[in-house]
Amino acid sequence: MKKLFILFSVMIFAMSGAYADMTFTDAQSSSKPMAVLVYASWLDDANSYVQQFNNLKSQFGNKYNYVTIDVATNSAKEYNKRFDIYKMPYVLLFKSRCKIMRYLETNCMMNNQCITPRMDSFLR
Repeated sequence: MKKLFILFSVMIFAMSGAYADMTFTDAQSSSKPMAVLVYASWLDDANSYVQQFNNLKSQFGNKYNYVTIDVATNSAKEYNKRFDIYKMPYVLLFKSRCKIMRYLETNCMMNNQCITPRMDSFLR
């Protein structure tokens, strides 16, 4: 009975529209496109960027794998060098083999009329 309850709970969570972030390594090994939010938690508007990214998760659901990289953490140093991070926040969109296919800056990221069609067209 306990196993059935756990399975049911997991199914409810999966159907609820809550799409958790994955690690970058896990996301890049998947065949799905990947959306990566690069931001710094020390930015004044950090919470609004994370909230907008969460809105995108709700809107696009399981069409993308989602990754957030907070460059203020020690574990993000690898990505700072790898993607030449100098301005943030922004969203990177990847198709396969971790090649950056699209770079969406803050002004687009925070504007649904800009980011939604770009993320839609990226799926085609």
